[in-house]
Amino acid sequence: MSSSSPKAALSHAHSYLPLALLAGLCGALASVSAKLASLSSPTSSLVHSALCLAFNTAKACAQDGSEGLVYYIDLERALRLLSGASVLLWNALMWMSFTKALCLSSSSVQATVASTAANLCGSAVVGQILFRDSLSLQWWCGASLVVVGTMLMSHGQAKKLKSD
Repeated sequence: MSSSSPKAALSHAHSYLPLALLAGLCGALASVSAKLASLSSPTSSLVHSALCLAFNTAKACAQDGSEGLVYYIDLERALRLLSGASVLLWNALMWMSFTKALCLSSSSVQATVASTAANLCGSAVVGQILFRDSLSLQWWCGASLVVVGTMLMSHGQAKKLKSD
């Protein structure tokens, strides 16, 4: 008598999903960290504004060589270095999660679909919240087509494996 039920088989069949979703979100956070670490990115003004708000003084935002500016520059450099280090951390977590998801999935495409979907959605949400990015209906349609197309490829691959 077999102890495995259809419910247990279904649960095992999708055991890769949390890890694949985590990998996608870690990838999105790595790209956000890289954007924050970049000196040439449009986020420079975001970092500047956040520091000015944190200090809540005109002195911290002054450009006249005052003492507040020295602390501001040191803090900005520290934040950029921290953001750069977090890129490495998020990428390491992403690859570790994605590799484990690949090992647990019956097809590499399954893990890729879930990871890609989480990455696209995570990047979109963080971009809207943190950077005030506006995403058009065209962007959402394109992202949806990427996910649906990858899902269709996964479904076709699963059918092919069953027939072999």
